[in-house]
Amino acid sequence: MRAYKSIIIVGLIVVILHACSLGRLNARNFAQIQEGMTQAEVIAILGEPDQVNAANFANIGGISQVFGLENVSGTRMQWNSLYANANIIFVGGKVKFSNFNTR
Repeated sequence: MRAYKSIIIVGLIVVILHACSLGRLNARNFAQIQEGMTQAEVIAILGEPDQVNAANFANIGGISQVFGLENVSGTRMQWNSLYANANIIFVGGKVKFSNFNTR
């Protein structure tokens, strides 16, 4: 009986540690991200990004013209985990485009 309790406790510890390692980058949290949210609101949900870059839409080619963004720049933030990655582009400090992929 005592051996079963030890196995159960070890199993629970493994499950809890695995859940913690997944972090905040998951589909449920990403689904909360809405166009127009501020960078601070997104970071509060997903945590600090792994990468932050300037995004100049003139470099995107034809896509920038379709959306009327030829002379607009913004910020691209990227989050990565073992199981997923997310990219969010901010224009004027607010979410304009977002993308989430699982691996």
